[in-house]
Amino acid sequence: MMNLTGQKIFPSHAATLGFVTAAAIVVDMFVSVVVEPRFKDARSLQFEIVAALELAFGLFIYALFIAGVVLLLRRKIFLSSCYLAAFAATYVSGFAVASLKDNRLVFPSRSHREIADIYQRQQANFDESNRMPRLVFLDEQCHPPNGCGCWVLMDPEHRSGVETELGGWRRPTISIFPQNLLPVRFALVHVRALDSSAYSVLGCGIDTQPPLIPH
Repeated sequence: MMNLTGQKIFPSHAATLGFVTAAAIVVDMFVSVVVEPRFKDARSLQFEIVAALELAFGLFIYALFIAGVVLLLRRKIFLSSCYLAAFAATYVSGFAVASLKDNRLVFPSRSHREIADIYQRQQANFDESNRMPRLVFLDEQCHPPNGCGCWVLMDPEHRSGVETELGGWRRPTISIFPQNLLPVRFALVHVRALDSSAYSVLGCGIDTQPPLIPH
């Protein structure tokens, strides 16, 4: 009887985990989307508090994963599933936060669309009669991630080898993206084809690749 009463009064382990996980996600979203943009000074106490909260949330995500794996090894399948589901929910929430913040390092497609629009509107300015590979700098017209720039690579005869750089964020391997030259340095690039002659390029001077970047 006492055991039954206790079960009615106190929530189960899984329900508590679900409540804590949901609360953590809501707090992280509020801090990241609403609070963080208001504090730009990295030396301020408010900024340090926000950074500490984000670090705590990151540690919480990893703790959920580790707990899920440990419980799985101990053959506590139901609890393990609960922890791994909580891990998945918190991990995915990072992408939701990035989308709400318009984080173009995580979602570079938005910048590529803007480069494509510029290329279509100003195509007369991109001389295809010059068959040599060359980069056309668009400054920050595509609203790239911090520390990055927008480029169109003209390569009508495909001499640059840029096809090897297509896909997700990567450290460039071809010479047209110099890694050790200033003032233009490509530590990280994200490349997509515009048409048979041109490519949309996001180039960053610092390797800022975070763990949450979809390819």
